[in-house]
Amino acid sequence: VPTPIPPPVPTPVPTRRRTPTPAPPAPTPAAGACPAECVASMSNGVTTCTWQNNTNGVVLPPPSTLVPVCRYFRNYGLFYYRWRKDTAPATLQPCPPTALYERSWGTQAYCVFYNRRRGLNIPSGATVDCSDLVSSGTFSYSYRS
Repeated sequence: VPTPIPPPVPTPVPTRRRTPTPAPPAPTPAAGACPAECVASMSNGVTTCTWQNNTNGVVLPPPSTLVPVCRYFRNYGLFYYRWRKDTAPATLQPCPPTALYERSWGTQAYCVFYNRRRGLNIPSGATVDCSDLVSSGTFSYSYRS
């Protein structure tokens, strides 16, 4: 009686481990894309330049006294924030270097950012965002790089 031939035993094939591909580094804005006192970031081809309280020499008055005004940027190339002069300590650096300190209007003091002055060169088509100034101490402008 013939005996059945056993089926061949498969030889294990070593599996190749894939070395994970590191994620590409996050893009960074070109040097000089933002004023020195700003925090520069880039995402999806958009550069954002952010002034942040207590960062790079930016010191803001108390948040409860700040009033940001960005509505004049599109037509006049300026934006500002204001506060009551009597609420800021004497040691406060009144404005970031790219802003002009204006204190001549009654009880209010102003930091005015004029595009194309004091080293502030905001590209055409940029947008300015003051919405987080009071809540988180930041304000910024963004533009497509």
